[in-house]
Amino acid sequence: TPLDALLAELGVAHIVLAGAMTNACIRATAYAALERGYDLTLLADAHTTASFDVGDGRRLDAAQVVLDLNLSLRWLSYPGRRNAAVAVDSFSFAA
Repeated sequence: TPLDALLAELGVAHIVLAGAMTNACIRATAYAALERGYDLTLLADAHTTASFDVGDGRRLDAAQVVLDLNLSLRWLSYPGRRNAAVAVDSFSFAA
Protein backbone atom coordinates (compact mmCIF):
# COMPACT_ATOMS: atom_id res chain seq x y z
CA THR A 1 0.00 0.00 0.00
CA PRO A 2 1.08 3.64 -0.26
CA LEU A 3 0.76 4.07 3.52
CA ASP A 4 4.51 4.24 4.20
CA ALA A 5 4.96 6.96 1.55
CA LEU A 6 2.00 8.91 2.94
CA LEU A 7 3.32 8.71 6.51
CA ALA A 8 6.75 9.88 5.32
CA GLU A 9 5.15 12.76 3.40
CA LEU A 10 3.30 13.79 6.56
CA GLY A 11 6.46 13.57 8.65
CA VAL A 12 5.10 10.85 10.93
CA ALA A 13 7.77 9.39 13.19
CA HIS A 14 5.68 7.65 15.87
CA ILE A 15 2.84 5.20 15.33
CA VAL A 16 0.25 4.36 17.98
CA LEU A 17 -1.24 0.96 17.25
CA ALA A 18 -4.55 -0.63 18.23
CA GLY A 19 -6.99 -2.94 16.48
CA ALA A 20 -8.02 -6.49 15.78
CA MET A 21 -6.30 -9.71 14.76
CA THR A 22 -3.33 -9.41 17.12
CA ASN A 23 -1.91 -12.71 15.86
CA ALA A 24 -1.63 -11.41 12.30
CA CYS A 25 -2.42 -7.79 11.44
CA ILE A 26 -1.32 -6.10 14.67
CA ARG A 27 1.87 -8.16 15.04
CA ALA A 28 2.84 -7.67 11.38
CA THR A 29 2.10 -3.93 11.51
CA ALA A 30 4.10 -3.50 14.72
CA TYR A 31 7.21 -5.21 13.39
CA ALA A 32 6.92 -3.55 9.97
CA ALA A 33 6.68 -0.11 11.57
CA LEU A 34 9.82 -0.70 13.62
CA GLU A 35 11.69 -2.14 10.65
CA ARG A 36 10.77 0.94 8.59
CA GLY A 37 12.15 3.31 11.23
CA TYR A 38 9.05 4.41 13.11
CA ASP A 39 8.81 4.58 16.87
CA LEU A 40 5.87 2.52 18.06
CA THR A 41 3.47 2.44 20.97
CA LEU A 42 1.14 -0.54 21.14
CA LEU A 43 -1.96 0.20 23.20
CA ALA A 44 -1.77 -2.95 25.30
CA ASP A 45 -5.46 -3.06 26.17
CA ALA A 46 -6.75 -1.92 22.77
CA HIS A 47 -5.93 -4.86 20.50
CA THR A 48 -7.57 -8.24 20.36
CA THR A 49 -7.94 -11.48 18.47
CA ALA A 50 -9.92 -14.70 18.66
CA SER A 51 -8.74 -17.99 20.12
CA PHE A 52 -7.86 -20.44 17.36
CA ASP A 53 -6.91 -24.05 16.73
CA VAL A 54 -3.31 -24.62 15.73
CA GLY A 55 -3.66 -28.32 14.93
CA ASP A 56 -3.09 -31.61 16.74
CA GLY A 57 -5.86 -30.66 19.17
CA ARG A 58 -3.96 -27.62 20.40
CA ARG A 59 -5.59 -24.23 20.79
CA LEU A 60 -4.12 -20.77 21.34
CA ASP A 61 -6.14 -18.66 23.72
CA ALA A 62 -6.78 -15.08 22.54
CA ALA A 63 -5.68 -13.59 25.87
CA GLN A 64 -2.33 -15.39 25.62
CA VAL A 65 -1.76 -14.10 22.08
CA VAL A 66 -2.44 -10.53 23.24
CA LEU A 67 -0.18 -10.96 26.28
CA ASP A 68 2.61 -12.38 24.11
CA LEU A 69 2.70 -9.33 21.84
CA ASN A 70 2.42 -6.91 24.77
CA LEU A 71 5.41 -8.55 26.45
CA SER A 72 7.38 -8.76 23.20
CA LEU A 73 7.02 -5.04 22.56
CA ARG A 74 8.08 -4.22 26.11
CA TRP A 75 11.24 -6.31 25.83
CA LEU A 76 12.06 -5.86 22.15
CA SER A 77 14.82 -3.48 21.18
CA TYR A 78 15.40 -2.10 17.69
CA PRO A 79 18.49 0.10 17.26
CA GLY A 80 17.53 3.77 17.21
CA ARG A 81 13.83 3.07 17.82
CA ARG A 82 11.57 3.52 20.81
CA ASN A 83 8.82 1.01 21.36
CA ALA A 84 6.46 0.22 24.18
CA ALA A 85 3.20 -1.45 25.09
CA VAL A 86 1.13 0.70 27.45
CA ALA A 87 -2.44 0.87 28.69
CA VAL A 88 -4.71 3.37 26.97
CA ASP A 89 -5.29 5.34 30.16
CA SER A 90 -1.54 5.84 30.68
CA PHE A 91 -0.85 7.09 27.14
CA SER A 92 -1.03 10.78 26.32
CA PHE A 93 -2.30 11.59 22.84
CA ALA A 94 -1.24 15.22 23.24
CA ALA A 95 1.45 16.33 20.85
